[in-house]
Formats: sequence, structure tokens, C-alpha cells
Amino acid sequence: LSIYRANKQQIRDPDRIYPGQVFAIPAR
Repeated sequence: LSIYRANKQQIRDPDRIYPGQVFAIPAR
């Protein structure tokens, strides 16, 4: 869920990730 929150500008549907998408991974 934290990955979705950090990248919600570019993730339209959190249940679908498409090839070529690059996401920011928040530090723990």
C-alpha cells in the first residue's frame, strides 16, 4: 500500500501494473 501511495499519480488501478512502469519505493 505504501508503494501505491508514493506513486498514486501514475497508478490508475492498484490491482494492475503494466510493463514498463517505474515506481518509487519508499524507504522503510
